[in-house]
Amino acid sequence: MGPGGAKLPIASASAGLLRTIIMGDSMTAGAGSNGTITSLTRINNVVTLVQTTHGRGTGELCTIYNTLDPSYSVNNVAITRVDANTLTYPAPGPDGTTTHLVGTKTMQLQSAAWCSDASYLPWLQSKCGGAIKLIHNAGRNGQDSVDMLARYDADVVRQADHDMVIIFTGFNDFVSGTLHLTADQVYANVTAMIAKSPGKRVVVVSCIPWGTASTDAYRKEAIKYNRKMRNFCGTMPNVRFADAAKYIINPLATAPTFFPATSM
Repeated sequence: MGPGGAKLPIASASAGLLRTIIMGDSMTAGAGSNGTITSLTRINNVVTLVQTTHGRGTGELCTIYNTLDPSYSVNNVAITRVDANTLTYPAPGPDGTTTHLVGTKTMQLQSAAWCSDASYLPWLQSKCGGAIKLIHNAGRNGQDSVDMLARYDADVVRQADHDMVIIFTGFNDFVSGTLHLTADQVYANVTAMIAKSPGKRVVVVSCIPWGTASTDAYRKEAIKYNRKMRNFCGTMPNVRFADAAKYIINPLATAPTFFPATSM
């Protein structure tokens, strides 16, 4: 829906491919394509990045994120290899250094998600017969729906033209040690993101359940969020709900395998 409730046309695939942006946490980013940064130092608008055995080559497009000073965070920038543990990249700003966003959201160096089967993307692509063209991977390790909504304009709305957005959040919203958001708060954040993508196809992946990472109280919030989101998506012509949790929950399993909350 557009302003005043007017219906907007849904984006159609270009040349048979769905130009797609994926928004989420580490399960979207793909753990195998990420590495924790040791230090960032900027001199004359060039940042020197240190990460042990980074494995990147000159000209490779990388993303740097979870920096306390946001001017050090960049999307799809061509890096220059210095040695096995050091590389540089352009990022305008004052000389100095920065550090991790917070303790649980460490500075990350990310390569394209297609290079790692730790992401769900290779599996999704195989099921879709190669129909997805990745425009931008906006998966960020350790982030929750508050973080995603805050950067949605930059990482989705202002990105290159695209047909579809996949939003996958929830785990870090409810898991022990983070913000402990409620189902209603996460639902509000995700629906706000959807509202920023009128005319686009949007797929919301359910929050997956987990074992010992959280308490029954927060698992119940995750299940409540999934139900609210499923109902919302059913009322929107351009939005679909992908119920991953349905295929992950095993009521006979014990920790640390994913399992449903007690008495749910």
